[in-house]
Amino acid sequence: MIGLGQWQTEVNTMFFRGRIIVVVTDVNGAYDLQLTLPDSDLQVPEINLTETHEEGNTLSAKATVAALPGKTIDINLTFEEDYAHGTVKMPYIGTVKIDKAVKVG
Repeated sequence: MIGLGQWQTEVNTMFFRGRIIVVVTDVNGAYDLQLTLPDSDLQVPEINLTETHEEGNTLSAKATVAALPGKTIDINLTFEEDYAHGTVKMPYIGTVKIDKAVKVG
């Protein structure tokens, strides 16, 4: 499995601007993603990965959240030794670019 650990970055969207931490874990051989906003009181919905695919050091995934029924989130993250980069395409928000997410755990 690739990208396991905690990755921190800054994002700037029309709905949220600030620091995020993405936690990538192995749950019985399947990927799990959790998102936290350490500097915000916003509640982050549970992320349910419906598909994952590894190619080299890139993890592609499709996810759903209860707040967006019937909608899919597309995740594409490339993991280097101590940083990650990629995109997250979300309904109603668009594509959020992830630049140099630093491994923090």
